[in-house]
Amino acid sequence: MGRRWRLWLAVVLVLAHGGAVQAEETLAEARSEFAAADGLLNALYAQAATELPAEAFEDLRRDQRRWLAGRDPYAAAVARLQGGAAEGAEEDEPWFWLARAERTAARSEVLRGWLVYFRDGSDATGWEGVWVDGDGGTVWVAEVAADRVALQVFVVRGPTFHLGELAGVAERHGRTARFTARFEDEGPPTWLTLVIEGPRLRVFGEHTWPFRGVRAYFDGDYVRVRTLESGERAELLTLADAAP
Repeated sequence: MGRRWRLWLAVVLVLAHGGAVQAEETLAEARSEFAAADGLLNALYAQAATELPAEAFEDLRRDQRRWLAGRDPYAAAVARLQGGAAEGAEEDEPWFWLARAERTAARSEVLRGWLVYFRDGSDATGWEGVWVDGDGGTVWVAEVAADRVALQVFVVRGPTFHLGELAGVAERHGRTARFTARFEDEGPPTWLTLVIEGPRLRVFGEHTWPFRGVRAYFDGDYVRVRTLESGERAELLTLADAAP
């Protein structure tokens, strides 16, 4: 992630100072960044085609097609909104290739999650870990009791980078958990329902607007990509200790 974010920063600086030669160099770097990310994604997809059960791979393939249909329109919107590209000339803007690379790398995390699930025979009711949806959403979950999980959800959505965040303790019932919060004790409560289905953690939100930007959302299909680091787990347990 570090090199990719440095490239994004380089684009911002180039645009701010209008350096033509630097811009060309950054465009070449951005194209190269995308080519590397795309190569990795294709390799992981080929592994999934050979390793996943036929029904599971067909499910993944449908999801992959949906994701692919949205990637380039998203990158083009980023190029127009963040880089000032004219419509039809988005591919000449470094932001286009960097957005493509970032979204492709995020999708690779999702495919790794699918592969790990079927390689390890993951417990379908296991909650703990870091889950991502490949579209800017991350969920951190720690199991704190047989009937409770601590969670934090953070999302960055769309070409305008709108944010959303929720954190607290959810009541767990097998493969389903429900979390509720109220913004400053005003208005109706916010609800998140989380359901584990195979490799996916499906998240459904109700009345979530007090905790997110206008174009952000928490809903999505998340896949576990790694275990919690010790500091992450400690932070989640702190949330559990503070819960009523």
